[in-house]
Amino acid sequence: MTKLFTLVLFGFTAITFAQRTSSIVGMLVDQDYNNEPLPFANVYINGTEKGTTSDFDGLYALQDLPVGTYSVVYSFVGYESVTINNIVVETSKVTTVNVPMAASAAALGEVFIKTTTRKESEVSLLLEQKRTTAIKESIGSEQLSKLGVSDAAGATEKFLVLQNQKDLATYS
Repeated sequence: MTKLFTLVLFGFTAITFAQRTSSIVGMLVDQDYNNEPLPFANVYINGTEKGTTSDFDGLYALQDLPVGTYSVVYSFVGYESVTINNIVVETSKVTTVNVPMAASAAALGEVFIKTTTRKESEVSLLLEQKRTTAIKESIGSEQLSKLGVSDAAGATEKFLVLQNQKDLATYS
């Protein structure tokens, strides 16, 4: 019985390793810009999690693929996605697929940049003082924490003491 089990195990192992894997390789180029390489574009097999990105020279490689027919999707921000169907991968062969990609103005929509300012930061307070025409002193939360106080009254008192010490040091 053990000999039969060993024989079946060796047969299964031999069949498993006899099925070799193959690769799909190629180059992505920008057809609108003198066929320059398109670096860092996405390449993936449709319906799977198998994918890669092109390198700095626009080259890509999908490796260790089982024999079969695949649909490969090529995409890049600002370019029209290209899907190539029926790419046949044969046993122990490298299939080459070079893809020209065209820029698409329609692929990009409007871009909105939204920002907020922190009014309590030291930098924003200094910029506000710089723009004003009146003499103004502002204390932000960063300064309050540096002074070691928790309320505005204590901060004002401590700030005035520190200011007087600076003035005395200046006149000495």
